[in-house]
Amino acid sequence: MQRDEGIISNTSGEPVTGAITRPGRSEFSPLAAHSEEALIPGDGGMDLASHFSLSAILRRKWTIIGLFILVAGTAIPGVWLMTIPKYRATAMVRVAPVVPRLLYKTEDNGLLPLYTSFLSTQIQIVRSPSVLEPVLDDPEVQKTDWYRNPRPGLLKQPLPPLQRLRLDLSVSNQRGTELINVAIDTDEPADAKLIVDKVVQRYVYHTDTSEEKVDQLKLDMLTAEQSELKTEIDGKIRTRQVLEKKLGTSKPDEIRSREAQRLLELRQELANLDIERELNQWRLDRLENPVAPSADGTEGSAEEAAARSRYEDDSIWRDRYNAAEESRHGAEVAKEHFGDGHPTMKKWQADVAHAEKMLAKREAELDDPRFAPIPVNSEASSEIRVYDKPSLTRAIAEADFRRGQLGTAMEGQKTQVDDVNQKAQTVEQLNLEITKLQTDLNEVTARLNVLRLEGTAAKQIGRVTVSAHAVLPAEPYRDRRILLTLMSLCGAVVLGVGTALLRVALDPSVRESRDVRSALRIPLLGQLPRLRDAAALNEKPSGHMNECMRMIRTALLDRVPNGKGCSIVVTSAGPEAGKTSVSLLLAKSLSDLGRKVLLVDADIRHPGLSRRLGVETREGLTDLLAGGNGDVQSMMTTTDDGVDLLPAGHDASDRDPELMADGAFNRCLSAWKSRYDFIVFDAPPVLPVADARILSGKVDGTILTVRASHCRRSEAAEAVSLVSAAGGHTVGAVLVGAEETLPQKGAYNRYYG
Repeated sequence: MQRDEGIISNTSGEPVTGAITRPGRSEFSPLAAHSEEALIPGDGGMDLASHFSLSAILRRKWTIIGLFILVAGTAIPGVWLMTIPKYRATAMVRVAPVVPRLLYKTEDNGLLPLYTSFLSTQIQIVRSPSVLEPVLDDPEVQKTDWYRNPRPGLLKQPLPPLQRLRLDLSVSNQRGTELINVAIDTDEPADAKLIVDKVVQRYVYHTDTSEEKVDQLKLDMLTAEQSELKTEIDGKIRTRQVLEKKLGTSKPDEIRSREAQRLLELRQELANLDIERELNQWRLDRLENPVAPSADGTEGSAEEAAARSRYEDDSIWRDRYNAAEESRHGAEVAKEHFGDGHPTMKKWQADVAHAEKMLAKREAELDDPRFAPIPVNSEASSEIRVYDKPSLTRAIAEADFRRGQLGTAMEGQKTQVDDVNQKAQTVEQLNLEITKLQTDLNEVTARLNVLRLEGTAAKQIGRVTVSAHAVLPAEPYRDRRILLTLMSLCGAVVLGVGTALLRVALDPSVRESRDVRSALRIPLLGQLPRLRDAAALNEKPSGHMNECMRMIRTALLDRVPNGKGCSIVVTSAGPEAGKTSVSLLLAKSLSDLGRKVLLVDADIRHPGLSRRLGVETREGLTDLLAGGNGDVQSMMTTTDDGVDLLPAGHDASDRDPELMADGAFNRCLSAWKSRYDFIVFDAPPVLPVADARILSGKVDGTILTVRASHCRRSEAAEAVSLVSAAGGHTVGAVLVGAEETLPQKGAYNRYYG
């Protein structure tokens, strides 16, 4: 088989001849303006969804199966050999949220504040070294397999026992309860139970001991405070007794009141003395400078006094007038010394009112016409007071001397009052402090008694208790071998599928119709199956092959001009793509429609079609183009299916390749179009040589054959671009040797029986 026959899997090298003997009805149709957008991707690039199709992955099924067997067969035995099941033992500790009280309510009993935080703190205490280190020092724990045979980590030395215990120990609170779960996972069930019980036992002991230490510390602090209070009270009582002895009484308020009253009396006496002195001084001034009184009670001139001789002649009126003046003057002096609210000032004000009243009464009597004043002897009247100058002078001097004495006495009394007040205030402050200290002492004493009673009760009741000891586990708590086995199986599947996807992504070949549509911007005319026996074409092509070719022919007729002389070039991106087989089968299929078909072997370098049909020794295309025998009919031969064949010619490979580009080919093509309905050219590949590009620019359409699992996407896309650059029109592609046509073959067999 020649290298161009990708459609046939025969390797014998014998030429294959034969014709398609089952003609079909005519499918030739007028030129139809079909849109290519329905057959190709919108952007003309790689369609990843179609690229990673199920069929593309299933083509790598042996890769998936091989990797699955390799990975699963290695991992699963390792899982069952290396993974050891764990046994879990769990104990429960109850931490009561309420500390009970027996007799008294204290800050240590009742509802615990922030109970959730308290539980979290207890969990950390269980995991603390102060609890776990004594557990590890226990001889029974040191005899366990967990302690003696630690398992090393990956590329690491075994951890110290304390770190291993902290990692393996699980301590948590049951949500919504007062219980703390303490659990551990070990290889041996007895080890798990022993270690958990030891941890719980040590935690309860640690808690009780800590609470006893706290209670004892409180008792010691309260006892020390009680002793300090007693000492301080005794010292203040002794100080108070010393001050009371100096005062001479245990009631400092009485002596302070007495001394203050004495000072007040001295001040009153001094004030009265000053009033009497000034009054005497006023009297003395009146004696030395007499002034006649006016009628309204004011002093006036002599003329005014003569006008009121009626009052002045009355001795009673004169005495009452002088008494009123003395009272007014005394009230003014008292006001300067005492002020308006002082009792002495009120007395003087009463004297002034009485004197003025008596003076007004006497004036009313004198104004009454019916009243006749009776002369009264001044010396005999009780209201007449006689003052002489020597007596007043002596009284003023005595007042000045007495005033000095009273001032000295007041200064001494004031010092005495200040000293008494200071001592009394100190005594009062000491009494307050002693009372407060005594109250504090009573509270501390009562608190000591309560703590002793409640502490004794708390020891009996217990704040932290073991709710449930660990039970010896009968079966593994966490056997991860089944899970790891499933994970190994899933990993093997994922690895196999992933490797298959990677191979699909890295595979540059065209393998199915989706690849053609995603890589090229041309329609897919159809696909031909791979034949396992080359004799099938020599005798009679299968019905499935015939049907596939009819589909390709139908798609082609919708895309080429409807009329006489239609020329088609069949080419490929590279060699061994099946273009010769497609050319031969296409020509036979067109002939079955009753069309007159000319099949030209245009691959002058490798005339595979001529060899296939056994006419490579005859004159042909190259001889015609080189100007040899002008009898074209003598160069052509007719196959059994009525297809005229123009071979490549004698020594076609040695001919000038530029024969395709001169005017002789154009004249031959025009002549052939006038005689034939279809001219099919079996052209060389596009990429190696330029012949196919030249031919594509001269014919009506080009068909690109793509061999599955042989042609690369990039090469096929480049071939389409080169044909377009040469002025050619690629009407579509034919996929050769695709495995996905086999289901279509089964459908064909079921349909035709």
